[in-house]
Amino acid sequence: MYNLHAILLENDNVLIHTSSKTSNDELFEECKSIYDFAKTNPPKCVIEMVTVTSLLAIDYYVKQYMSYYGIDHVRGGTYSQTTLSESQSANLEQELQIEASMQQIDPSPVGSVQMLNKIKYYMYSNRQCEISRAILAEFDWFKETIRFSKMAAEYTCGNPGQIQISFSDELLAKYERFLVLCKKLYEKALLLRDEIECDYPEYLKYPRRIFDRYIYYSSSNDEVIHSYDTAMYMWGRFEYMCYILINKIDELEFDIANP
Repeated sequence: MYNLHAILLENDNVLIHTSSKTSNDELFEECKSIYDFAKTNPPKCVIEMVTVTSLLAIDYYVKQYMSYYGIDHVRGGTYSQTTLSESQSANLEQELQIEASMQQIDPSPVGSVQMLNKIKYYMYSNRQCEISRAILAEFDWFKETIRFSKMAAEYTCGNPGQIQISFSDELLAKYERFLVLCKKLYEKALLLRDEIECDYPEYLKYPRRIFDRYIYYSSSNDEVIHSYDTAMYMWGRFEYMCYILINKIDELEFDIANP
């Protein structure tokens, strides 16, 4: 049995690493002693830890994370070099594209019930979660979290050393699930529309790059404050995509009920 850790680095890249260490401090020191890029950008937190029965599973998890965060932003297993070769990158790109294409929905009108079911359910935190208006509560929660972090940053700027904000493991896990939700909403929305209008297209693919600073405090207080409008804008884009899918589901359900 092996403990497989997904570790978030200081530059927001992800390292997949197996270790028997039980202390995060020891785990992070071990990573820095093995990987050059972990010395330059030290680990800041563990995103996920799973137990696997074979080291062959490492590359599987590396590729899963690459599909979420991008090939250039994940390292581990066979792909532990700081910079991958052109052939490695090309092969990975092709492999991930093939896997993604296998999950695409056939947009033809034939079999609308099957199409509805495929849109309505998506993988969310390793379980099936229904896309419905209940998901909007996730957006309400995260909107308030962004606001709270901004207010905390503003207060700290005026009262240095007075408070130190840290979130519980439960809330951090909820945030990681929210990132998965954003990723899946974007993927599914693109099945219905060729393009999602956005002033910051990079954040559509990698929402962590704008949202992390409001959870992990990986940026200065000034940056948390100054990027607030951008974070709220991106929050609105993902909520908009949620409504796109909800409305499409309602439309398909009506068509099925009224043939």
